[in-house]
Amino acid sequence: MKKKFLLTGIFAAMLLGGSYDAYADKVYTIYPVPQSQVAGEGSGAFTNEVNIVVENGIDEATVSRLKSILQSHAINATVTSAAKEGVTNVFMGINGSDGAADKLASDWGMQREVFSKEGKYDRHSLMLKVENGIASVLVLGEHTNATFFGLASLEQMLDGDKSAMPAVAIYDYADLRDRGIVEGYYGYPYSVSVKKDLMHFMMRHKMNTYLYGAKSDPYHSNYWKDDYPATITAEQEKNGWLSQQMVSELSATSADTKVNFIWAIHPGNSFLGSNTAISDIMGKFDKMYQHGVRQFAVFVDDVGVPSADADLKKNADRLTELQHAIEEKYNKNFTSVTDTVRPLHFVPQIYCSSFAPSAEVGRKFFEALSSTPDYVTVYITGAGVWSVPNSGDLATYKNYLGRNLGWWWNYPCNDNADGQIYPSDMYQNFTDMPAVWNDARLSSTFENSVSLVSNPMQQGEVAKTPLFSVADYAWNTAGFDNNASWEASFKAILKDDAAAAAYRHVAPYLRYNEPEQLSSLISSFKSLYAGGIYKPENLLPVLAAISENCDVLIALKDSETESDRLLYTDLAPWLLKLKAMSSAACNMIELMGEQEVDDVVWNKYVESIKVIESLETDTRFKAYALEGMGTSISTSENQVRVSERYLRPFVNYLKETVLAKYFSGKRVKKASFFGDTETPLNVLVTNNVCYVHTLNKVHSMSPASYVGIELPQPALLADVTVADTLAANYAVVYSRDGREWKHYSDKETMLSDFVKYVCVQNKDAVARTLRLNRAIFSVTLPGSTTLDESATTIPDGAIWQNHGKELITDGDYNTFVCLNRNQQNNDAYTVKLTQATIVGDVRICMGTVNGDYMTEGRVEVSADGRSWKALNIKGTHTPNFTMNHRAVVKYSDEMSYCDFTGIKDEVLYVRLRLSTANTSKWCRLYEIEINKQTDAGKYLHACTDGDGKQLPEAIDELPYTSVAVPASSMIYNINNAQPLKKITIYQDASLNAAATVAVCDGGVWSEVGSLSAYCQEVDLTGLANCTAVKISWTGETAPVVYEITEEADPDRKPEVTRIEQVGANGDNGLSLQISGRNIVVNATEGIKQVQLAAVDGRILFSTKTGGVRQLVLPQPSAVSGIYILNVVLSNGQRTSYKVYTK
Repeated sequence: MKKKFLLTGIFAAMLLGGSYDAYADKVYTIYPVPQSQVAGEGSGAFTNEVNIVVENGIDEATVSRLKSILQSHAINATVTSAAKEGVTNVFMGINGSDGAADKLASDWGMQREVFSKEGKYDRHSLMLKVENGIASVLVLGEHTNATFFGLASLEQMLDGDKSAMPAVAIYDYADLRDRGIVEGYYGYPYSVSVKKDLMHFMMRHKMNTYLYGAKSDPYHSNYWKDDYPATITAEQEKNGWLSQQMVSELSATSADTKVNFIWAIHPGNSFLGSNTAISDIMGKFDKMYQHGVRQFAVFVDDVGVPSADADLKKNADRLTELQHAIEEKYNKNFTSVTDTVRPLHFVPQIYCSSFAPSAEVGRKFFEALSSTPDYVTVYITGAGVWSVPNSGDLATYKNYLGRNLGWWWNYPCNDNADGQIYPSDMYQNFTDMPAVWNDARLSSTFENSVSLVSNPMQQGEVAKTPLFSVADYAWNTAGFDNNASWEASFKAILKDDAAAAAYRHVAPYLRYNEPEQLSSLISSFKSLYAGGIYKPENLLPVLAAISENCDVLIALKDSETESDRLLYTDLAPWLLKLKAMSSAACNMIELMGEQEVDDVVWNKYVESIKVIESLETDTRFKAYALEGMGTSISTSENQVRVSERYLRPFVNYLKETVLAKYFSGKRVKKASFFGDTETPLNVLVTNNVCYVHTLNKVHSMSPASYVGIELPQPALLADVTVADTLAANYAVVYSRDGREWKHYSDKETMLSDFVKYVCVQNKDAVARTLRLNRAIFSVTLPGSTTLDESATTIPDGAIWQNHGKELITDGDYNTFVCLNRNQQNNDAYTVKLTQATIVGDVRICMGTVNGDYMTEGRVEVSADGRSWKALNIKGTHTPNFTMNHRAVVKYSDEMSYCDFTGIKDEVLYVRLRLSTANTSKWCRLYEIEINKQTDAGKYLHACTDGDGKQLPEAIDELPYTSVAVPASSMIYNINNAQPLKKITIYQDASLNAAATVAVCDGGVWSEVGSLSAYCQEVDLTGLANCTAVKISWTGETAPVVYEITEEADPDRKPEVTRIEQVGANGDNGLSLQISGRNIVVNATEGIKQVQLAAVDGRILFSTKTGGVRQLVLPQPSAVSGIYILNVVLSNGQRTSYKVYTK
């Protein structure tokens, strides 16, 4: 056995000239990937009882680490001074010690070349040898720490089959001295639990550095001279504050895991500007020393950059003086090596090329630092803040500094994209990270560096996935395989196989850019559906699998393992949103196969729509972050971004597509033909002008026949054209509801009334021909206020996360403009109208999160952009806009709005000016709306609340929009000429709102039942003159109505059944006859005027006939009832009749 190992090792060394790098049998799967594995002979069992033999140079932490590993694998261990027969022996020692393990290494044939590898760190060897079917292990390091890291390999070896462990010799070392993280991002610092958990994770993967300088830790920067408090509040702990006890706990975990907790101070500009800087810093360091910290760092990043030669020298001298002060205080006289303090780490003012005022200053800066002790580690981030580690950038700075540097790697940092996480492989993460070049790659050689520390994302547990690969690369740059490393990370994070598999499954979808394969499936499904083919079997299982695996991870919140629960907490906003999206998509795809909409289908649809609508508003899907450092710390909240490239747009597509065919086309949405001809005439609309066009042909009209226009809803017309010849020869009539008609007399009168129907009627007793076009007969719809969106202006400053100026005029109450800076007095947000317009009202929608609004503002208007007039808050005489004003209305947890009353002058500009800014806060402005209420008032809406406010969502034919009415009722007005059979109210019945339904028939309201079903039908067949349906409720829960549809009753066409003369006028030569649905009036004297009235005296129809002797009148109304017909003859005689219809 010895000879076999000896010959194999000698052969490998001879073959590779003493290098193990290329000779690597993959006997075990170990991460970080070892530099070399050499297969031995046979395999043996690792017994459940283990004897540990430890040399004197191995410290207690290393022994404890081995015991912990064995215990976690259900192995009992005993420490003795010599090997035992019949059990597994584990030997730990130091190379060259001449101790028991060191001597045994020679007996076993362990090669020593690994210990002479120059420029490598934590060099060690691990051998597993088999004798008589029993495996024993020898771990030999260049020092106790190296042996400690060798145990990480043994831990992973034991994860396999302990009954048949292959013999192996592992020769290993790290390519970099310092491998770990820097908690230096802008955001919430990690909790103590996460910090400790990360240290244990790092220990298992041979990382040794935890550089702590959390930007939002006030005792790192703002109170950098002061000790941490003895106690902190729950809110302070939530914000990442540390107490003295917490620091001591972290120091103890650091000692146990050999992950150096390097506490960093950030004295800012005081490092150069204060004459007491060194003593002040040493005072703070000593406080931290008392809490167990044994290594320190100085951060002076993101402060003033020195450029004068004297300041550059002073900067270097201060650093040298500080290092010497540490050595003098802690390392000159000590009892134990654990009392000493390791060398400083330094993050300078110029930490990347782009921060140097010039290339010359950058060179001089690092040349000055070359005078500092060469064991002080100086960090850079490369050419840019987000550069990927590379030897070239390091070589540049090494040439100036004269020694290798550390690399602060802003990966997988997300403080510039708080709504994203990076759980994918390294190169996919590069694609997702906004500031990293998509095609960046790590080189297999990484030179000129001694340290690689990763600045992770705010979600420390999610960061484990990329950190796993960082550890892999920092240990063995040449052996790094990006995809293999990523695939291996999940089992390293989650010990439960099902949970690890679930995490692996959903991780690609927790990204912003999910896999391309999903795009192909979605495109195919949509294409087939557009062609009338419903084929969900390819896409649906993929989405269902995402949803099901999300459930597996959601269950981690109740795991007995703390790290599992911590992972869930960090993942939750993204995980829950992905679950919501995938499950809603599954439900919606299934609904696409339904053939009709009933209560069951609508219930499922509503629940899915509620989930989809919550994706941008639910607080569960928000990521919170602390912004800034020192005294300028604020909280931001961001909707998380997950599967935004394909799945999120597909969910929107489903929202707009599913069930759409059942609701679209039910209502008149544009001006259309209205008449009694068999073939409809052409109705054209040009620039809001609606007219009937007979296309250069004449149209033949029988007596009483009519042709005209039906508008989508009753409107206050902007203009009407009726040619004089048309008015003289035909009756022009109009109506708001198709029941009561008025005769056109003059333009002004018609423009003062709401109009839905306008018709030209043949008033003669004989057929006539008619030619119509825009110049003869037209109506103009009211225009709406429009903005020149390209002319919108906002204050100067960098835009925060794409929250640009276009978002204050997009009509969306969920988007806002925001600058990446604090407010300033007189900051102005200005919009421009497309033309000078009288502004009747303005609404300002202001964000309320984190107090990001002004102290006081004013809404101002101008005709020229120079002279401004302030508008008063609606219902008041004050222009002073504060967010605590009684007129401010809360719209959501994120936004409130305030309405302002306009002036009668035409203006071109409207702005919000921060007359008194809150200079410690940002400003989130959601919307500037102009004339929204004024424009709405030009229409008589089919659906309103009890106060008359329009509720367009209930009639927009979009099933996914809903109405939540703050008032206690909503009214659906029936403005149609055609009688209705029923209306159907599509609502969310799960709310159990205490609502009732009533109908108005002939001016009388009657309750007809409760609103209880998802699809509530209201029967109108027995109602003679129904004009409205009302939903009323009591209590705080209002019904949520998505859509109201109408079903016409084609069989209900009123016919005249009886005519009775009212009073006796003798024989006046007047007679009336019923002809189908018409009334024929004959008179020997001639007919001067005919008037139709309701029984309450309302004039429904009136026309002057010019003495014709026969007149054919159409049906009196679209509904049944009793009407009064007044006929005036040419001789002045008046006769009245009762007309009965049904």
